[in-house]
Amino acid sequence: PELCRIVFWLAEHYPTSLRVKELFETIEAFRVIGQYIWEVSKHRRVDRVLDLGCGHGLMGILLAYRFPEMTVCCVDLDPRDSTQHAIEAWMTEGEPAQGHDKPLDNLVVVAGDVAEVELDERAVAVCIHACNEANLVVLRKCREAGAVFAVMPCCIPERIYGTECKHLPDQIRYAAMLGVMAGTFKADKVCWIDERITNRNLICMGPHQGEDEVRLTRTSRTSTAAMGGSGHGTHGIDGRAK
Repeated sequence: PELCRIVFWLAEHYPTSLRVKELFETIEAFRVIGQYIWEVSKHRRVDRVLDLGCGHGLMGILLAYRFPEMTVCCVDLDPRDSTQHAIEAWMTEGEPAQGHDKPLDNLVVVAGDVAEVELDERAVAVCIHACNEANLVVLRKCREAGAVFAVMPCCIPERIYGTECKHLPDQIRYAAMLGVMAGTFKADKVCWIDERITNRNLICMGPHQGEDEVRLTRTSRTSTAAMGGSGHGTHGIDGRAK
């Protein structure tokens, strides 16, 4: 229930910092990525999550709230005031995890270039709707460091991954280029969120660890109902719940 309180508090105190599309988009992507991080953490150590090119910062904030034992770092060239507004909302209406004095004591926000971020095999790099070469930079850094990645691309320039996709409808081209990205960087899973929220709705996660083919899944059309459910618990905001 605190997620509803947080959203309403933010809307009341900083109405221009909360956009409906960004809220729905982030919650939908968070459900997918948060579940994937939980799955990965069962068979490899994960102690750091980076929200790269974080923009409004909601993804990093949600992940920090769900995984209180992991350090979460939001990185952007020019961090927005809206990020601090959202943190204030969580600090005001959120609940501390067990063993913690306050919410989000594991979250840091830094101004920086994603190309200069240091990763290692214990890190997860998240990149939501970064444009042009930013996704490629993040994916290459993850491959070099052995880090886990979760990216939901926005703009994908022609031939950036060595494959040309011309004369195709926009959504088909986007899906094809995401497939090239997944193959190039050995993705483990490709998921999609509701296309009514955004037409750039595919999430590529990995790297792949086994012999099976890449898994394709989607979120439930009713998943935004999580806003009205329990937060730090049964609906997956808390890392101890699925």
